[in-house]
Formats: sequence, structure tokens, C-alpha cells
Amino acid sequence: MVETVEYGGRTWQRYPESKRKSDRVYFRCTIDGKPTLLHRQMWVDAYGPIPPRWHVHHKLGYENALSNFECLSPKKHA
Repeated sequence: MVETVEYGGRTWQRYPESKRKSDRVYFRCTIDGKPTLLHRQMWVDAYGPIPPRWHVHHKLGYENALSNFECLSPKKHA
């Protein structure tokens, strides 16, 4: 089973029955040959580049809404 959403003119997919947690919860697609996570792309589109090694954290659950994101350093995200 595959779930899809449309964003930015692209189709993003996740696999809710996957054994890997990241495949179950994060929507992704390939942009310019690079696998890209939807929540990170949404952050970049709204706020600009993400600092190297920083994380775009979902504050509550895995809802992909800008109000649910915060950009954290690796230390704060741990």
C-alpha cells in the first residue's frame, strides 16, 4: 500500500505498512536525483535553507503543517 500527497507540483509517497519507521511516517520524492523529505522541502519553501546537519522536527505527531515544524540543531533534537 502506498499513500500519496501532492505538493509543489510533485507526488510524494509514504508506505504505511513498511517495516522501516521512516518509510511509514515520512512522505518523500526524488528532486534533481536526490531523495527529499516533504517536511524538509516545506520548510525550505517557507523559510529558506536548512543549516547543515540540522533537523526539521515535527512538534506533535507527523502532521505536515508549517505550524507543526521547528528547525533544531542536532544537540537540541537529541
